[in-house]
This record gives sequence, structure tokens and C-alpha cells, in this order.
Amino acid sequence: MKKAICIIVLLMNFIFSYSQDFNKMLFPLCDQSSKLWGCVDIKGNTVIPFKYKDLWGRTFFSSQLEDGSWFERSAYIDEEERFLPYTLGWGWVADENKNTISYYGKQILSYEIKDISSDKYIIIKQNGKFGALDSIGNNVIPCVYDYIILNHENMKLFHDEGLADVLKNNKMGCVDKNGKIVIPCIYDNNILNLGRYDGVIHAQKDDEKVMLDMKGHVISTKTPTEWVICPGAEENDSRELICVEKNGKHGCIDKNGKLVIPFISDTHIFFNNNGNYAAISQGGNREKNDLGKFGYINRKGEIVIPCKYYLASKFLGEYAIVETPENPSNNYGYNLEIIDEKGDSKYRTYVEIYGYHYFETDFLNEQSISYDTFSLSSNGFFCEKRKDGGFFFKYVKGYGSGYEDLENQVFDKLSDFGEFKEGLALVEKNGLKWFVNKYGKNILYDKFDDIGTISIDAVGNVQKTLVLNKRFLISKKNDLYGIVDLEREKVVTQCIYETVGRYMGEELGDTYGQNLIHHNMVKVKRNGKYGYVNLDTGEEVIPCEYNSTTARFKKYQYLYNNQKSNIDENIPVCKTSNNKCYAVIIANEKYTREQNVPYAMNDGKTFSEYCKKTLGIPTDNIHYAENATLNDIKYHLAWLKNQTKLNGDDTKVIFYYAGHGIPNESDRTSYILPIDGFSFDTNTGYSLKDLYNELGNLPAKNIIAFIDACFSGAQRNEQANAEARRVAIKAKPDTPTGKLVVFSASQGDESALPYDKERHGMFTYYLLKKLQETSGNTSLGELTDYVKAEVSKQAFKDKNKTQTPSVYNSSELEDWRNITLK
Repeated sequence: MKKAICIIVLLMNFIFSYSQDFNKMLFPLCDQSSKLWGCVDIKGNTVIPFKYKDLWGRTFFSSQLEDGSWFERSAYIDEEERFLPYTLGWGWVADENKNTISYYGKQILSYEIKDISSDKYIIIKQNGKFGALDSIGNNVIPCVYDYIILNHENMKLFHDEGLADVLKNNKMGCVDKNGKIVIPCIYDNNILNLGRYDGVIHAQKDDEKVMLDMKGHVISTKTPTEWVICPGAEENDSRELICVEKNGKHGCIDKNGKLVIPFISDTHIFFNNNGNYAAISQGGNREKNDLGKFGYINRKGEIVIPCKYYLASKFLGEYAIVETPENPSNNYGYNLEIIDEKGDSKYRTYVEIYGYHYFETDFLNEQSISYDTFSLSSNGFFCEKRKDGGFFFKYVKGYGSGYEDLENQVFDKLSDFGEFKEGLALVEKNGLKWFVNKYGKNILYDKFDDIGTISIDAVGNVQKTLVLNKRFLISKKNDLYGIVDLEREKVVTQCIYETVGRYMGEELGDTYGQNLIHHNMVKVKRNGKYGYVNLDTGEEVIPCEYNSTTARFKKYQYLYNNQKSNIDENIPVCKTSNNKCYAVIIANEKYTREQNVPYAMNDGKTFSEYCKKTLGIPTDNIHYAENATLNDIKYHLAWLKNQTKLNGDDTKVIFYYAGHGIPNESDRTSYILPIDGFSFDTNTGYSLKDLYNELGNLPAKNIIAFIDACFSGAQRNEQANAEARRVAIKAKPDTPTGKLVVFSASQGDESALPYDKERHGMFTYYLLKKLQETSGNTSLGELTDYVKAEVSKQAFKDKNKTQTPSVYNSSELEDWRNITLK
């Protein structure tokens, strides 16, 4: 009888991550009235006009020749991989004649974008030749090649050693990240050529094998009489000992190529997880398909368990399964034993086997060995089918280990322990499935029609899976789907969705091996519409109200609107109370008759947090107002006046304003603008002269005002406040009175710019950055010097504009530079 082992290695690529630059991103959308495609930016502004018949998503571009035919790969299911070019600001569309038009932002390109690699290089074609650019358009590989060959496993352009495979004149070679040829194009065009493993490039030239180092130097050419590295599912670059073959016998070399274990085995030698023991066989006959008898060796090549078994698995932790010769009365029956590392038998059973012997499954970092009616998990549990048809679990170390409640239960079907999470098993009875722990408890307190299923047929094919990643599984009830969190052992959402995590197609489909979670959200479909669920909270953060591409756009807008700056986190905390200080903070962002001020509310909220935490000002000493009217502003100033009168002249005052400022065109005086004011009517504003007088007259030790606004008629988005006003007005600065010092975001006709990357006003960002870096222990002089320098530099770098923060002090505060905020 033929003896065969089917080894199934199930791998999942969980993480596909890249940093986000929201302001570069393009979002493909279809206009629902015209049915034409275009792209918008993160704010919804049209970048690529809506005039195209189609819009290409990313596909597996890396088709390769194998025996004269093209090796085609399937398209991406995951939408983030599919739309990765657009995420980086690149896109390509099709006109009515299906001609491809390529874009970088708004710019139409003279070359054709073919695809993007997973390491974010743009593959282009120009004048019939292929090349590559980096993600911002710099040339990396010149357009002189017949093909650019991506890694067929991970779709990266550059391998770990920094070389990319190219094709020229039907021959393969390699170039580095400067486009320099490192390995000339002289090697055969074959899908398996130029493979990297064990620190060596394995090439083929004129059908002869060649080994190259990572600089392209030939190490050796192997003849049939010399050893070769064994291919197979067990290949792993992290192995310390590597199986090699010579004249039909197997041994092991180390990573330096030194033979450590001689050629003593008829079958491959594999130390599972770099463990202590590996199975070998001896006495076999290849011509008769006889594998011989199996035993185990240690890492020195010494036989530690004699070769006496019909078949032997790898060691899973402390245990392995071995087969003793078949029962003479039944050609399909085998006696199995679980043995420990000493070769001692721990459990014996008998199974009937038809076809393949067993499957070795490596899933989510847990391993198991499975027969049709018996399996062993790496955590020491095994399961077996009873004669009456039910399955049960047992712990190898025996009854009385605390798992009696589990061992006394019988199930119709079950998975191996640890297949989904250490200490859990998926079980089924009477058509319902649930998870049990080692103590037999239903950890989700619920049962499902289906959940996290992994079924393997007789030749090891995965039939169906409901797996998002090693933490989140999909559950099913009444043909609807939900989400389960195995890490927290809780139900995230009930089964209310038509699909979970699937981008393409109307049915759920096979999510196995796809990375369908991004930013801790997964796409769902309910009542025919798409949205997104937050996997921490189970909240539908994007409601199911959109088509698929619009839902994705809404997801990124949600992320954009909720992103945090580095100054919003890790805010220093003052241990002493600054109870003699009072603050009024006004953040005007949402205007009723003017354009909104980007990030003003972010500025106000974060400034308020620094007042409380870093400067130690008690909450009762702070008045924070969002979107204040003129009367609101007057009210908060009156509160300040009352507090300083009550608490004496040793109090300190901080006033902060973020919002619109407007100039008076006739006399160039300046006003802050309440949210119900008009930019063309200064009577609806609050003049800086009145503000400075109000603050300067307070009976306080010192008063510090921070004004993140400009008074030229421009906005943070650099547009004029009033549509008709196209020329910025150079506002005349007002002079502070009393003990007031004013720190203003800009001067003259400059704009007070936003810092889009950090989602704050640029002035406020660097003001708070200095407080963060110094824990608030800084003088106004140090603060001024820092903010002036950083804002001026960043404004020019980010916006190509000038912005010069300025300080205006009263004559009574000549020593203002020595004042501290605490």
C-alpha cells in the first residue's frame, strides 16, 4: 500500500500597513446620476473630473512565463490593497474607448501606470518599456525593461536584500534601488527562478542551476552528484538547520553551508520550530515507494528514538504521533501512539485510514496533526472519535488534570485545541457550533449555525472559512453574519449583516488569507448598503447607508476627522495647583455666515487641556467656549473681571482666541469675529482695541493673550473672508495697555495658517509643542523665540508662505520675556 503524507501549511497575511497622508489621497467614486467615474480628495473636492467610463483598481500585475505560458494571478479582494495607488495619490482611469489615462494628483501623466507594488513603488510603462518610480514620483528603475517582476508571494518590488527582478530579452536579472544592474539579465525566464531562501539566490541559466550571493556573485553550480537544498512546505528562512539531499539521502547544513547532520535519512529532516528532535526514516526503497521505518534524531544527528515506526510525525511541543504496522486483518487500519521525547508511549489507539495518512496544520501559530478520527494539538490535548460516532477531548498527561468537565462532554465535530486561540476549541453538536475552553465552558455564552470554520478535504483543500484574522472570527445565524472577538472572548456584533469583511461580490465568500481589517474597522453590509464597524466597540461608525466605494471614502473622512496630533497625547501633568491663575479660551470654528475655521475647536480643546494638566489651572478657573457669539465673548470677559477683583492683584490671567479676525478697511483696525458676525460689518465684531483695554484694565499681576487669527481679511485656508475682497489688508497693530502682553499668530497682511498634518493652527501647534517639551516650565521669551522660528520655517516648508508670530507688550511690562505661565 502506498504511504503518503499531505502537509498543509495554512498561512494568513494579517498586516498590510502603511502610513497615511490624508491630504495626498485620492478616492475613486462613481457619480450616481451620470454613472461616470472620478476622484475626490479627503475633503470631497473633485481632483480627477467625473467624466470617465471606468476606473482601474489594482490587480496582480506580476504575470510570469512558465513553460511558454503566462502565469496569471487572481485579483485583490481586499479593497485597501486594490486601491493602494489612490491612497498614495496615484490613479488611472479609462475613457470611452477604454484608453488608459494615468494621474498623479491632478496631473495627467505622459506614461501609463501599470500597477503598484506592496512596498509602494509605482510600476510604469513608457514607449513600450517598463520601469518604476517611488511613491512621490522619483525615478527608481528606468523604463528600459520588457517587464518588471514582482515577488509572486507578497507582491513587493524589492526583496529583503534590496534587489528587484527585471526581464530583458526574455532573460531575468536584478537591479538595486538606484536602478543599477547587480545581476545581469542572463538567467532563464521561469516563475521559480531567482528564488531567495537560506541567504542565497537560486538561479537557473540554460537549464543549469546556479547559486548566487546577494551581490550577484556566483557561489557554485551544482551537479546532480552534489547536495541540493530540499524544497517543500517546511522551508523556513528562520531555520538553524537546513535539509539537503544527496543521491537520495538527506542530511542538514547550517546557515554557513557546513554539513552538520550526515546523509542518514531517506526522507526530509525538519526540526519543527527549531525544536530538539526531527523524524527520519531508514531502510526505504524509492523504486518500490517504500519509505522505510521512522525514528527520531537530535540536533547532532544522533538517533534518540530508534527507527521502528511505520510513520512518524514531527514533535508538537512535548509529543508526537507514530504509526505502528497495520493490523493484518485490515489493510486500512493503523495503530497510533502518542509518544514523548523519550519515546515512551502515552496513549494508544486504532484508526482506519483511507488515502492520505494525516494532515499537519499550521494555523494562527498553533499546530496540530489530524487523522480522520484522531488529532493531537501542540498544547498537549488530543481528540478522538468514539465507536458510537461522537468526539471527545483528553489531555495527554491524563485524567485528573482539572479538565474533567471537558473530557466528559461528547461532540458531533470539533477542531483541535489552539487552532483559533490557545486554550479554545471549536465544537459542534446538533448542527450548532460554539467555543469551549479547557474546562468545557462555552466562552461566548451563545451558539451559532457557523463560526470560524476551517474544513479540510481529503487532499487538504480549505473548503470554507469565516476568519477575519487570528483575533476576529465571523459568526453566522439565519443566513446573517456577525463578529466575534476571541482575544476578549466576546461577541462584537450580533448576526445582523449580509456580509462582513468582503469587498467583492454579493455573497460572503471565502475571507481566508485576506486582510480585511483596516484601522480596526471592517466593512459590513446591511439592507443592501455598506458601512463600517469598529471592532473594539462594535459600533457602526460608518452607518450602512452607502455603496461600497462611497462607504470607504466615508471611512477615511471619519479617520481624518478623528485623527490626533502628537500634542493631543502625552500631555505633561503638573503636580502643583496654579489656583491664582484664570483662563478664558474661545474657539470659533463653525460660523453661521462665514466659512469655517479649520481646526479651531481642536486648538481650543487641546489648549484647555494644557491649561488644566500642564499649567495646573483648576477646572473652575477656566472658562472654555466653543463657537462663541458676541454676547458670549462679553460674558466671559465679564467673568474674568469679577474673578480678578475678588482674588486680588497677585492673580494671573490667560486669554486665548482661535477663529476669524477681520480688518476695518477704512482705518485698518482689527476685530475678532464672533460666529454670528459678518466679515463685511465690523460692528458685528469685537475690536482688538476694546479687548486689549478690557484685559489691560484687569487688576492682575500679568495678563497673557494668545491670538491665533489673522486680521488681513484672509482665512486659515488662505481665502478672503468676503468673496469680493481679493487683496489682503495690512492691519494696524493695536497697543496693549496695563500689564498685558499679546502673542499674535501673524503680523501685517500675513495669514494665520493651518498645520493640516497635525490638525491644528500652525501657531497653536508650536505653542503647545513647546509647553509639551518643557512641561510648561518656560518663559515667554523662550516660548516666543521657539514659536517664531518654528512657525516661520514650517509655514514656508508646508505652504510656501510667510507667517511671523509677533509679540506686543504694554509699557508696564518691559520685562515680559521673564514671565512664566506657571
